[in-house]
Amino acid sequence: MSRCIHREGSTVCGDGPAFGIVIPPEQLNAPGRPAVHGGPYCHEHGGAERSWRDVRVDWNYLAPAAVGDGEAVVEAGKLHLDTTNAYVVIRRGNGGTWLAWLGVGSKQVQVRRPDRLDRELGEKGACSFDTEEEALHAATRQWETRLLATIATIKAARGGTLAWGERIEPLSFPTVLRPTDGESTWQAARAAPVRSMVPPGNTGLRPTGEAL
Repeated sequence: MSRCIHREGSTVCGDGPAFGIVIPPEQLNAPGRPAVHGGPYCHEHGGAERSWRDVRVDWNYLAPAAVGDGEAVVEAGKLHLDTTNAYVVIRRGNGGTWLAWLGVGSKQVQVRRPDRLDRELGEKGACSFDTEEEALHAATRQWETRLLATIATIKAARGGTLAWGERIEPLSFPTVLRPTDGESTWQAARAAPVRSMVPPGNTGLRPTGEAL
């Protein structure tokens, strides 16, 4: 007889009978995936209905066959937006110039000046702007391009859908950070208003790519 796996803290229910669901790999129409399990749960803790809910959120059950085996499902499901999809950072450069980046911390990507793409990254003038407005405009355009490309990559990896996997919640415009002297980009990001009400997931970031 199956026993209920409902857990409260460190205590497992353990009552029976409990109803569970197992969908064997051959019924998933996707070679290489593990069986999908739901429950078991006793009547008091949801029974068959809760077991089916477990099944219906399992990535191996939801992912289209084109995604591949179980390892590919996990890899595609974990793809997510990061801080380059949420933040634009603006700072003063040398000689009255302005600099811009996408993202914070180790994920930062410096914004190139559109009319100087023939210069190597790091070459003088390749990433400097004459005004703050120019820097912000270029950064916002490159943020949008990068965001759309990131979403397209994730969607393709998930078989043409965003209906499963880590939640994706793109912002309609980036959060602009202007760190003060001595303030890190992470500190500036954490001090900025949070625009997503969804708590951080397994990635440590919100579905928008925002920091905690």
